[in-house]
Order: sequence, then structure tokens, then C-alpha cells
Amino acid sequence: MAEALGRFAAPSATERALIHESILQMVTDISQLDSEIERVEKLLEKLRHNRTALQAHRARYQNLLNPTRRLPVEILGGEIFILHQKLSLGDRSLSVVPAQICRHWRDVALATSGLWDFLKIRYPEKHMDADLVMIQAWLERSGGLPLRIELGNLGGPNFDYDGEDEQYEQTEKSSISKLVLEHTHRWKIFKLAVTRPLVSFLEDVSGDLPMLRVLRIDVKGRYTCNDAHYVLNQAVGLRFFTMSTISIAPPPDSPPLPPIHSNLLRSLDVVIMAGQDSHILFNLLTLPALSKLRVFDHRPNGVPEYLTPLITRSGCSLKNAILGTQGPAFTHHALADLFRVTPKLSQLKLQFCGAFGMDNTLMDLLIHDPEHAAGSCCLLPRLRSLESSIHSDFSYEKYAEFLASRCQASVCDTDGIKLAQLRTATLLPWDSHTASGRRAHRLPQETFNSFLAMRDGGLDLSVSEGGERLTLEEYFEPGEEEDDTTESESEESGESDEESESE
Repeated sequence: MAEALGRFAAPSATERALIHESILQMVTDISQLDSEIERVEKLLEKLRHNRTALQAHRARYQNLLNPTRRLPVEILGGEIFILHQKLSLGDRSLSVVPAQICRHWRDVALATSGLWDFLKIRYPEKHMDADLVMIQAWLERSGGLPLRIELGNLGGPNFDYDGEDEQYEQTEKSSISKLVLEHTHRWKIFKLAVTRPLVSFLEDVSGDLPMLRVLRIDVKGRYTCNDAHYVLNQAVGLRFFTMSTISIAPPPDSPPLPPIHSNLLRSLDVVIMAGQDSHILFNLLTLPALSKLRVFDHRPNGVPEYLTPLITRSGCSLKNAILGTQGPAFTHHALADLFRVTPKLSQLKLQFCGAFGMDNTLMDLLIHDPEHAAGSCCLLPRLRSLESSIHSDFSYEKYAEFLASRCQASVCDTDGIKLAQLRTATLLPWDSHTASGRRAHRLPQETFNSFLAMRDGGLDLSVSEGGERLTLEEYFEPGEEEDDTTESESEESGESDEESESE
């Protein structure tokens, strides 16, 4: 047969008979092999199953020797689980992970109050029923610990439903209020993103807030001076207070409010949307510990002249100030008065009309001149960071002179004042032109070179436009004034071309 396979020719009759016989034998052998393979595969499957079961059994025995079994409950829950929660960056859902590992860990997790002292309650939600049950369980598991609560939609839009959802909203508001307000005595950090049905939330707070240290309220101009006064008066231990978009005028015919003296409040952040009597709240406050102040006034006539009296009355050491207005500009006199009562200010940000007072006259008072008369310069001697909007009275040349006098630490020989090194300076484009009459992004080459030299010498000097950080080279176009004329003609020509195309 080997010879028949080796040649290309038809087999003889005898050979064909042998071939048929060989094929039949091969079929029989293959069938026997298939049967044996099936038997062996079943045996292997059984062996693999036994091996897997034995491995699982061994793992259970091995788990008996796991070091975590020897950990005291105080270490497992009070240290390891709490650390895991901190590493979760505030994700409440990750607090329950230890409770899903095993029965013992679940018991330890449920008994560890520190895992349940942070609640992040999204509101409004269309499916709050299940959440309400979980919130109740969360509050019970937290024991008597101080609570950190976020209620609303912080970091997102503040929804304002229309009337068709009013019944739903009031029902949910009542349920949420009942749960959260029962524990006001345990509030430590409370952040509230207010929606329409929760506007009266502060009115429902009864009693003191003895543990409250941080209060942040994001609203839509719904709260009044009385609301802010009430919270500050009740939270005797408050350290940080933020009320965004406050409608600060008190209700008509409301009784006079008593003054508030808080020895602990360190940070005050208020955004005023409307109301003529914004000074009322600030004139009632005395804050000796105040170190950070942010006030942004959106009112058309909102020049916050109440700030200097507040700081003077409080005798505080203000170190960080962010000031902005959308209405009348801060004059250099108003800013100079403020700077004189804040000698320890190290960080300053002036936005929009709040920066208008930063003109040549005021910058002369900031520039360190070794030969100046006593008291005629060196305001803000501890200043290390300055952000200022560019406006029509802003001079790049005077600004460069100021930076050059402060980019190195020094001592004022006349007054004996130590001057801190200015480390950060940021320009915020706002107005289209500067004091020179040129466009904000145009300046002399010499001034631009001065900026570059100071930046390369270690000063963090940049431009921030629309939240984007720009280098000096990215924003400025240095050159002579005649170059501006060419640029303007080019822009006008481009606009004319666009109008022609549209026609």
C-alpha cells in the first residue's frame, strides 16, 4: 500500500479491496480514540472541578490565618475603614464598600460611626423615596458625631422647577427638612445649593448651631440680610461663611438687628445681587479673627465703602482679599484707605470695577522708593500675590515700575518696614484699552522686555483670560503706537469685507 500511495495511478482490483479494508479499520480506530478522549476529558473535567473546590476550601482555611482577623475592631474600623473613606475623595458610595466584603467587616463598618458622618444629598431628584430611607439609616449610623452635609446640586446648575412640580417639591422638601433639621445641633460642615422649594430652609432652623464650622450657601438672590444675620448669630463657632448671590436688603419694616461679635470667623465670602442697604449686615459685624474676605457686588451702585470700617472696627489681620464690583468703580482713595488698614495683606485680587482704583496715583503708594518721604509709599508691605483687571486707567509702565520695586525682599529705610517679595502677579484682561489709549494687548517693546526680565528672574508673571492662563508672549503684541493704527485699519478692512460678503 505504501507503493500505491507513492505513485499517481489507479489502484488494481486487489489494491482497492485492501484500501477499503484499511479505511474501515481506521474508522473503527478513530471511534475508539474518540471514546477514549471523551472518557479522559470527563476525567479531566472532574479533576479540574475537584481542584477548584479544593482551592476554594484551602482559601477559606488560609483566610483563617489572615492578619486582619487579629486586628482589633478599633483599628479595622477606626483606622483602616476611615482611611479608605478619606481616599475616596468624598464619594459617599465608597463608604459602604467595607460592608460588602464579609459579614464581620459589615458588622464593623456599621458600628463605625465615622464612616457615616458625611451625607451628599442631591436635590432635586425625581426618585427621592429610596434615598430618604438611606439618609435616615446614614444619620442613625453616624451616632452622635458632627455631620458634614452637602444638600442640593453643588457644582452643577441650581434647578428652579416651575409650578407644575410644586406639590412634589413641597412633599420632598418637607421630608428632607425633617431628616436634616433634626440634627442641626450636629452640623459641622454644611453646604447648601438652594432650589426654589428650599429657599425657606434657613427659616426652619431652630436653636443654636454649636458645632457648625463651615457654611456655604449657593442661591439665586433669595436670601436677605436677616437670613445671613440669623445664621451668623446662631453659629457661634462658625469659621468659614459663604453666601453666594445674596439679596442682601432686609425685608421692609423688619426690626433692627443686633450687632454680632464673632471671635472665630476667619473667612467671609459674600456675593451681593440686589438690595440698596448692603451696608447693614457688614456694619453689624465685628470679626477680630477675619483673615480672608471676598466680596463681589453686582448692584449698579454697589461701591462697598463698608469694608474699611469693618476691618478697622474688627482690628483683624486680613491676609487674603478678593474684591469686585459691576457698578461704580473703586476709587484710588477708597482702595488706599483699605490698604492702610490691611498692612498684613499677602494675597489681593481686584476684579472688574473693583480694580479701577489701581491707577498711577495708587501704584505710587505701592512702589518702594528708597528716598521717599515718611508714610508716602510702601502700602501693603506683606503683599506676595496680586491679581488685577486691566482697565482704562491702568498703566503698564507704572505697573512694571511697581513690580520692579517689589520683586525682591527689602527693607524700607524710612519707615523701617520689611517688604515681602512679590512672587505672583496676574493680569486679568477686561477693558479693551489701557491708560495709554492703546489696546490692552499692545504695549511698548521696552515695557514688554521689562516684564520678560522680571518673569525670567523668578516672578510668576502671567495673564489669565477667560480662566485660561496665558504667557506674556501669548497675550501681548509689543510694538510702537503707529503699529496700532495699522492693526486697526486691518481690522476695519476685515469687517468691511465680511459685511460685503454678507450682503
